[in-house]
Amino acid sequence: MPCRRPQQPRARRPLGRRNTVQRVALLASVASAIALSTGCWEAATGEAPPTSQLNFPSGLTLDPRVSPDERARWLFVANANSDLVLNASSIVAVDLDAFHAAWQSETLDGDGEPILSGAAKANIAPPDSEVENVRGAGACRRNADRPQLIECLEDPFIEADATVYLTSFATVLRGYASGDKSRLLTPVRGDPSVSYVDIVGGLDGGGVRLQCGQGGDELSPLSCDGAYRLQHLFNDSELARIPLEPANIHVSTGPYHDDVAIVSHFRSPFLTLIDLSDTPVVVDISAELANAGANGGYGLAEWPCSEEAAPSFTRAERDKCVPQSCNTVDGCGVEGVFCGAGVCQAEPSRACSPADDDLCAAEDQLCILEGDMPSCVSAPSVCERDESCGVVGVECALPGGGSCRVPADIDPCDPAQEATAGCGGGETCVLDLVGAPTCVAASCSRDADCGVSGVLCEHASTCAIPQARTCDGDGGCGGGEQCVRGTACGRPLLYAAARELQGAVTFTSERVSAMDSQFCVDPSQLGEAGGLLCEQQLISDDVFAVGGYDVGSNPNFAVTGEMAFAPDGETLYLVQTNPGGLVRIDTSLDDKGRPKNLPAGVVEICAEPNAMTLFADETGEYAAVTCHRPALVFIVELRSFRVISNIIAGTGPHELVYDKPRGFLYVANSLGATISVIDVDNSRATRFTEVARIGLEDPYAS
Repeated sequence: MPCRRPQQPRARRPLGRRNTVQRVALLASVASAIALSTGCWEAATGEAPPTSQLNFPSGLTLDPRVSPDERARWLFVANANSDLVLNASSIVAVDLDAFHAAWQSETLDGDGEPILSGAAKANIAPPDSEVENVRGAGACRRNADRPQLIECLEDPFIEADATVYLTSFATVLRGYASGDKSRLLTPVRGDPSVSYVDIVGGLDGGGVRLQCGQGGDELSPLSCDGAYRLQHLFNDSELARIPLEPANIHVSTGPYHDDVAIVSHFRSPFLTLIDLSDTPVVVDISAELANAGANGGYGLAEWPCSEEAAPSFTRAERDKCVPQSCNTVDGCGVEGVFCGAGVCQAEPSRACSPADDDLCAAEDQLCILEGDMPSCVSAPSVCERDESCGVVGVECALPGGGSCRVPADIDPCDPAQEATAGCGGGETCVLDLVGAPTCVAASCSRDADCGVSGVLCEHASTCAIPQARTCDGDGGCGGGEQCVRGTACGRPLLYAAARELQGAVTFTSERVSAMDSQFCVDPSQLGEAGGLLCEQQLISDDVFAVGGYDVGSNPNFAVTGEMAFAPDGETLYLVQTNPGGLVRIDTSLDDKGRPKNLPAGVVEICAEPNAMTLFADETGEYAAVTCHRPALVFIVELRSFRVISNIIAGTGPHELVYDKPRGFLYVANSLGATISVIDVDNSRATRFTEVARIGLEDPYAS
């Protein structure tokens, strides 16, 4: 009999916690609906995926073991196998160091200049139809249609020995590092399931390896073991299976709550909760989106708690130890605790006259020039970095002066480059982002004095704790430390958007604790009087309308896509898929400490957008949104809330990730078997341009 997808059960429940017996009874109905569908996807016959190629790339993530402020060597890519020509999905590891060295450290034109340098010349000769040996390895060429675009074969840059196989229709890819665990997670629509893979090695110059119990299948030795595939509640095949069409996943980690992951499903109002505190395990399947009347979801996000702001629903006071001494690079590790005190001041080119400075100062504001006209702006009284001032044209200066500190990931010059740079006494020669030798000053009073992106002005000082945040005691802090009191999220505040409705829900997760005559049991012991599953559970909070372009009350198409918070938590951005828009939602806290969750605007973008990532630099805050059908990436400047660029990408762009240290976006072109490399660095003339591509365009649609 041919396989058919069963109808998913729909359930509504009041806000708040449901008891364990009710929850397990509801999950039994989910299991009966899903069990009919599992046989269609278990067997995989046919040709195995190549270990060093892209095939319907559907998910991307940078190495989660590396700080977002440092250069990650590895980009992990999930290949979906969407046409089922092969017998599996796969995860591959791309060596970014090797790729960037190949396409931009040399020249394709023979003029000795790096491709990204201002002196590089365009190659006006018609590109060959095949990859030419333009460089020793012959991996890269100029694109035939757009000679300014460098495209490279993917094979030389993929660590073939790290490749592992999953079942077909892998979706997004997320990574996390917590304690001694470093893993990748991907929902797989075909099973349905969520697969996880451990990351090992690759940080010391050697090759990276992915481990998922592979090797047990003689016919497919690279296939992950079934133990690394989460399909059932408590990983028990006798209990409920997770709902159909797992599509998106959000990982929530933090110092004050257990690590968890939330999975949304295209065709189910249920959300799946995975406990990541040890071996990943599904601990709850709850119909959170039924509270919004939805029958499926996609977008997931988490209100970004800080040491100074946390919603009342999740708030907890915490004492924390910070160092007594510090510098402006390492900081004090806690928001609102400054290392010494920098002062926000106008950049030299935008400085006002002393008289205008005094007029603005009388209003507790700072004066800067807008063109030739003085303007008063609000800025903090103290700062730690330029971005602390929060105003374009205003920088953070250190009155006492400091020294330029060169991070370890910025390469020093060799003797020949030092001679070319001609640095003076006390200056240090380093290679900037495009490999050009540049002199770094010895002393500074602001970051701009150092002259190289990533080199910051630091000074030795002490961490100054505000009086209102001093602890009652020493907080158990050791020598050289001091205690600071702040708020934090004792549990995460999570958001999920309905897929086909203009609504969203908020919820949290919390571990159930036994009280009084209650006691903890495992699933096989449920039914005993007083027995509780002492596991993480989802707890409902609120329902709200997201706004955007009105699509009516019962649309039969996808309405929303990805969502993401601004770093301060005061704004939530949501992609509206039909019609195409980016929705802004006010999530600032009201006087009761609750997020307002009020629609605050929408800007029109391309047709059928879905995926999004946010990034920022000293010139502004941005959203990059992929547009699958027109093959574009739209850039929205978030302060002015307007589209400032639309960028040609490969065929079928979808997931994307921001590489902050290098200043690039990587975009998975799902229908072109490539990854676009888009320049977003404001110091380069190629900003907001696709400058390179991993893989040669081979559209499946043609």
